[in-house]
Amino acid sequence: MDFGNIRGVDRMARIVTGIYLTGASFLLPGPFFRCCRIHVPALHPHRALTVPFDLMPACSTKPLSGYPMMRKFHFLLPLLLLMGPAHGAEIPDYEREKRIAMEIEPQIFDGEVVWLNTPERTFLSIYTQADESAGAALILHGRDTGPEDVNVAGPMRVGLVEEGWSTLALQMPVLEKGRKYYDYLPILQFAHARIEAGLAFLREQGYQTVVLAGHSCGAHMANDWLNHQGDGTIDGYVAMGLGATDYKQDLKTPFPMGSMTVPVLDIYGSEEYPRPLAMLPMRAGMLEKNGHPDSTQLVVEGADHFFRDKGDALTEMVAGWLNTVRF
Repeated sequence: MDFGNIRGVDRMARIVTGIYLTGASFLLPGPFFRCCRIHVPALHPHRALTVPFDLMPACSTKPLSGYPMMRKFHFLLPLLLLMGPAHGAEIPDYEREKRIAMEIEPQIFDGEVVWLNTPERTFLSIYTQADESAGAALILHGRDTGPEDVNVAGPMRVGLVEEGWSTLALQMPVLEKGRKYYDYLPILQFAHARIEAGLAFLREQGYQTVVLAGHSCGAHMANDWLNHQGDGTIDGYVAMGLGATDYKQDLKTPFPMGSMTVPVLDIYGSEEYPRPLAMLPMRAGMLEKNGHPDSTQLVVEGADHFFRDKGDALTEMVAGWLNTVRF
């Protein structure tokens, strides 16, 4: 469809969000549209804009230039495209995720690859079953890693099995390498359906006790999901490396522990970044508000934010907590 003429529009809102560049055209999804595309040169496959529109009559066939706001928009379109996407319209880098999956799948020796489905797409997970299981842990990896992360997700998904806990490690949404905390904020929502798919899979396997475990960016994603959905579908939460952001970037994902009722383990390294360490008293207060007698904080001595070379020690402490908690 040419830019100068839009057909099949039910009603245009003043603010239209999520205009995604798809090849050589803009896709206008949302409650006010029925499959409406605007032809423009492709700039970036994963970018989007937020653009002002005037209200227009239903099923209008009038050229956009016939509306005052459309004339202004038509004039500003090149500038808007050069300015880049709206902050809230980022989408994950699915090509990078595909490459990660292709690297991981042939190298899995402990456990099995399970492809899970969301309404959006199919994604990789690794299921490792304990012989006599007390429950299952759903593991969310950190930024720029995957479910086989050598420091946390990998050692934990195998090590917990040896301690009587089955594991399901998910491939979480990613962006291109080098992106920062603020870049990831718009895609946290894409983790929600994956967490729910992982929980559903574990419940289908018959596990009565399922604990969510997130590290670093995986903890941000878990926190965002908990802030939106609550803890009614999990039995516990293990938060590893909470509160870390990038330089001069404030924390925008609130800690959910104070409003949770399930047991929570806040586990961190003694060599964690200064700002997360400064938040320890605040988080301890939230655990008290949580009220579960087994909610606590634990420290892995000598570990940094990434738990480099401390994955086994981390796993041992998490397993010790899991095996003593009153779920």
